[in-house]
Amino acid sequence: MRRSILLRRRRPPGSGGFTLLELLVSMAILGIILPGVLYAFTTGSRTRASAEAQTTAAFLALDRIAELEALETIETGEVEGEFEAGARYRWRTQVLPTEVEGLYDVTVWIVYLDAGQERQFALRTYLADRALAPAQGPGGAAPSGGGGR
Repeated sequence: MRRSILLRRRRPPGSGGFTLLELLVSMAILGIILPGVLYAFTTGSRTRASAEAQTTAAFLALDRIAELEALETIETGEVEGEFEAGARYRWRTQVLPTEVEGLYDVTVWIVYLDAGQERQFALRTYLADRALAPAQGPGGAAPSGGGGR
């Protein structure tokens, strides 16, 4: 009995540690979980960057349409250009006449690079030629042209 007491060593309080088996199990758990977590972070980062590029393209298309709205007369045809020298966004505008005089079918394409691939964002609307628009009276109504009763 005395021999079993001698073989057992007492550890001072606070000097506990992990066994080799506990360390191996924790490393295996980390090895299983960590790749999934890293994949989620990288996928989220790529998705955020792609959404940011598409949102920028949408705002640039709206800006291009606002520039066309500011013109006194709208000319039909196709025009393209870049927003800034060396920018990754380019634009192309197509203006087609419609059956209604003074109304134009306008399509703006924004071409940009996203994750090394060329992408497009298109925005289509109708614009009225300001030179042909009737003058508006009070309340936004066109003048009647008659004296009334």
